[in-house]
Amino acid sequence: MDTQHRLLEEMEHAERKAWDALSRYKFQMFGYWAAIWVHLNRISRARRPNPWGATVQRARRRVSSIQKSRSLQSVQPATQRTFPLTLSNAPHSRASSSPSTA
Repeated sequence: MDTQHRLLEEMEHAERKAWDALSRYKFQMFGYWAAIWVHLNRISRARRPNPWGATVQRARRRVSSIQKSRSLQSVQPATQRTFPLTLSNAPHSRASSSPSTA
């Protein structure tokens, strides 16, 4: 088996492992296998298109959308913003705050 053929097989293996890791929310393992694929693609000189290119483009559009909505929120008056409920401002019920007498 020649080296080029072996590199292409390893690229296919790395791609399968990366997709599998991503499908199981194993983001670090996805990054590991995706990096191996990129490295093998570079040294094999196969110049295959990145199999995650469409996913990256979708993520970029999502980030852009989030940034736009946040910039719109920052111009709203403070009275329209909602704040999270914390323990210091949470309503207290009598049942939970009064000692039990049995």
